[in-house]
Amino acid sequence: MSLQGSLETFSLPDVLRLLAATDKTGELQVATGRGSGQVWMKDGKVVGGSVGRALESVDAVFELLRSDNGSFTFVADRQAVTAAPGEDVEDVLAEAEARLVEWREIEAVVPSMQVRAALAPTAPNPVATMTAEQWLAIVAVSKSTTVEGVMDHLEMGEFVTCKTIKGLVELGLVVLDTNVPQSEQVRFVAEEAAEVPAVQAPDAGESTPLLRSLDPAMGEDGVGEDGVGGDDDTVERWQEIARLAELDEDEMTDAERARASELMEEAGAIDGTEPINRGVLLKFLSSVRN
Repeated sequence: MSLQGSLETFSLPDVLRLLAATDKTGELQVATGRGSGQVWMKDGKVVGGSVGRALESVDAVFELLRSDNGSFTFVADRQAVTAAPGEDVEDVLAEAEARLVEWREIEAVVPSMQVRAALAPTAPNPVATMTAEQWLAIVAVSKSTTVEGVMDHLEMGEFVTCKTIKGLVELGLVVLDTNVPQSEQVRFVAEEAAEVPAVQAPDAGESTPLLRSLDPAMGEDGVGEDGVGGDDDTVERWQEIARLAELDEDEMTDAERARASELMEEAGAIDGTEPINRGVLLKFLSSVRN
């Protein structure tokens, strides 16, 4: 069976229902103004889909439904590379159309993939709890500058990424801004983290400050805007100094003081003879930030 046409005259739901009613097997190719994708059928059931990063049936159909113009071609008997268990077309359409309704609410908070995303400057509550997926997104935000960057880091589809970001914004843990230059994006340093409540990582036994999961933002030359080098060793050194700076004076062991002294000397901040205390570490981190 060869079937092709325009989505303006024959909608995608109608095409899928026709293929289901006639128990067809093959690949439905769809091209829209937003891009192209495929939906695979077997004996009238949906067994796969692919549109950009959307690799599951519902994700793919949702993405294709976001545009009501374009064209389609059905290639009979073409098998999916990786087939999932068959799903009823009506079930897939119902979930995809429900996502379209939810998408309007998501777009009100996340209007574009180019919106800049940053960690909130202060935590909204003394302790904030989140799901494992949200924690991964928090880490992704710390390593990215835009929602699209978060999506690339998470390797998720647009819907799931934007829904997750919306949830973090509503929790008060992430802020979005389309106008703030990258150099002014909110970033954590140790002196601020000392005043910011901890965030409980999923399934963790202790509260872990967000600072410990952050990397300084790196420039094109591999050097951060704050002067911190972009190599992994330097990033790890900066983070370790920040971790030590979070400790209260009476909590720092002799071994930790020795390690802090070693790190500061490697960074060229001291000559190896200056006594190390929390104030010295905070002063160094403040100078790095400024």
